[in-house]
Amino acid sequence: MKDQKNNFVNSINVKSSQLDFVVCQMNIKVAELQEFLRSKEDFAKDNNGFITIDVLRAKKDRNKIYCKFSEWKPQKQVTSQEHMPDRDTADVPF
Repeated sequence: MKDQKNNFVNSINVKSSQLDFVVCQMNIKVAELQEFLRSKEDFAKDNNGFITIDVLRAKKDRNKIYCKFSEWKPQKQVTSQEHMPDRDTADVPF
């Protein structure tokens, strides 16, 4: 089982805004965020240099907003040739 503590981005605090043109405000603890990003360097190297951080709303308290690291990676697109390498498409009439 993965360590769930590492999935929360505690260095970023998200707050809703009273201004309609501001989606949210993010307060960032720079030193903690740098440490968090260093811990995700290997993941980023395997993902074209990117990590994803989801901004979520708590189920119990809808006013509470928090950030969580997402381990989701886009899947490689498989071509039809890779999917069915033995299929000969040279004789297809269309």
